[in-house]
Amino acid sequence: MNEIKQTELYNVAIRQFNEGHQQLVQVINTLYLESRDSNYDRMAQKLIVSLLAKFARKHFDAEEGFMKRIKYPDLDKHQQSHRVIYTQLLDLESRLQQDTGPVADHAFQFLLNWRDEHPLTEDKLCAEYALKFSVCGYGT
Repeated sequence: MNEIKQTELYNVAIRQFNEGHQQLVQVINTLYLESRDSNYDRMAQKLIVSLLAKFARKHFDAEEGFMKRIKYPDLDKHQQSHRVIYTQLLDLESRLQQDTGPVADHAFQFLLNWRDEHPLTEDKLCAEYALKFSVCGYGT
């Protein structure tokens, strides 16, 4: 895997969402750098994933708060998606804490899936709703 970049493809037209997604990319790259060496520091991975769980909670709360303010009609579905991602993240954190062998590949795949699927589908739908009804005011 090479370092990934946040391209315009991931722009969802809501600044706070985009900033959070950029932070996610930075975490993915940091985790990659910490584990690409065969002598990687598992403690560093544990710390990164633990910080990622805190980041995710804050990011999801901010997204959901925004959606409540604009009365987004699919808020419940979006919250469920957040719960699934967060549960998977906590599972990953638990696997790292239990020291059950290498999980870096699993971690990268999980993070890349999160980055590729959620913003490009559900976050974009919310942004389209916000822009369509001119409730955004949070442009990129």
